[in-house]
Amino acid sequence: NMYKTLMFLLVVFLPFSSGAISLDLSKRGIADDSVADSKTSPRPISVSRIFKKIESDNMLDEIRFINLRGNEISDEGAEVVCSYVSKMPNLEVLDLSCNQIAQAGIIGLVPVILRMENLKVDLTQNYADIGAITYFYDNLRAEAVKESRDFEECAGRVVFFDEGILSQEGAVNTLNERLANHASENWLNAHQLFYENSALA
Repeated sequence: NMYKTLMFLLVVFLPFSSGAISLDLSKRGIADDSVADSKTSPRPISVSRIFKKIESDNMLDEIRFINLRGNEISDEGAEVVCSYVSKMPNLEVLDLSCNQIAQAGIIGLVPVILRMENLKVDLTQNYADIGAITYFYDNLRAEAVKESRDFEECAGRVVFFDEGILSQEGAVNTLNERLANHASENWLNAHQLFYENSALA
């Protein structure tokens, strides 16, 4: 049917090694379920339909990399992503950059980061401001302590930076001041060079 044909054109599979796949869904207009349901022509593909297809094809154990960069996913869609990613034991990289995810969406990733020890998440250029970022780190630290996990290691597997901070003069100093008691030192050190090169050059 038309849906299966569309999914065939939409999904690009690249083999990693035996049985492992990379799923490239970048810039495909994938949207939250409520947004997709509200439109008829053209109707975007919803986040749920993508992941239900993955699950029905018994691919949850096989995927190592999911690229959802540059879609229209907000907090609602991020919640769906988290619910399915938790069922993917071999997932190593989740790229959610250039979407519309704000505080509620990134907070939903805290248990995922703690549970999946090999997962790295890219949240670059979303809607999370500095307040949301600090709230994320505070929650991650609190939950890591409860579960006797290494906060530094967990924090180092999440990458995101605030567009507003990057556009300001003295972005690095501002970042250090605002996140000093929240983010890990490793995170700050790892991103300092990025800020210097992109915002202050």
